[in-house]
Amino acid sequence: MKKLILLTFAACFMLFTPAQAAAGSTFTGTLIDADCRAANATAKCDVTEATKSFGLVASDGKFVKLDDAGNIKVDAAIKSSSAKPGEKKASITGEMKNDSLSVESVRIL
Repeated sequence: MKKLILLTFAACFMLFTPAQAAAGSTFTGTLIDADCRAANATAKCDVTEATKSFGLVASDGKFVKLDDAGNIKVDAAIKSSSAKPGEKKASITGEMKNDSLSVESVRIL
């Protein structure tokens, strides 16, 4: 009986794990201008009104570039926020695909 219960629990766990993984992870850090970063990896690259390609630098210094749809979402989130010019912190939920973050949601901090 115990084996049956354990097997049932294990089967349920395996069914739910992929769905949870697909939901994405949360990345928090500083938004930067990804085009600026590509041209000069050591430059500060603050986001400006002209920025159309975004990246996120985590507190550990790791950089992740956002996908095209994510760039649009971040741009809209910045414009609708009361964030001051200069450094912008964000919390982004999404999933890594190839070399960029596929953005599901953005919250400007």
